[in-house]
Amino acid sequence: MQGFGVTLLVSIAIIGYSTLKFLSLVDFGETNIMVFTKESFFVTEDQFTTDDGLMIAFGITAYDENYESIEDPDYGDLKAYYKTWGFENAPGEEFTEIPSSFCTHEQLGINEDGT
Repeated sequence: MQGFGVTLLVSIAIIGYSTLKFLSLVDFGETNIMVFTKESFFVTEDQFTTDDGLMIAFGITAYDENYESIEDPDYGDLKAYYKTWGFENAPGEEFTEIPSSFCTHEQLGINEDGT
């Protein structure tokens, strides 16, 4: 009896989906069953640099009074990467490391005491 219920449920779902697709075909001339779109606003020639004023800070913190880096090389290094995918001249995924350095207090907009 459970098998009949599952079969009936799947049959209703298939008939419903087929009906919706048929109505799309009749009303809108839509013949696609599945559509794949690739949306990319930026092309590989568009790059942000620090000359454009883009600066990103990242790090690991313990949320205490210690403002120094707590990164431990025994666990690994924290690095930032550009990830790109799907461009014509670079198909697939590509990771490029972003050059980084430690931020100064002036860059972070804080005093030496952390305020």
